[in-house]
Amino acid sequence: MPIFPEKQLFIALYVLGTPDSYRSVTAKFDVGNATAWRAVHHIVSAICKYRNYFIRWPSQNEAIATFNRIEARYGFPKVIGAVDGTHIQIPAPKRDAQSYINRKSVHSMQLQVSL
Repeated sequence: MPIFPEKQLFIALYVLGTPDSYRSVTAKFDVGNATAWRAVHHIVSAICKYRNYFIRWPSQNEAIATFNRIEARYGFPKVIGAVDGTHIQIPAPKRDAQSYINRKSVHSMQLQVSL
């Protein structure tokens, strides 16, 4: 059964913004696993379709200003930005602990850093 676009957006934002598993997402939004997956896929596809509207390269002046700022602050020349991620080990949560086990069998949360 189709779900409203607003609910698809809420599901996608929740999945993308939390470390929760699809299992907990399906319970929270009262939808099936496939429905949750399709909602995320639909929203991410829409974002990709309009990526040039949302994401743009900086102008030459903006790039130079950013290069200078990052080099002065961090010592990295000609860098506009950086993205990295890591797992932060956490104690096993009381609820849905198995959803927080990473590929090394350790309870963790993902951290993404953008600069």
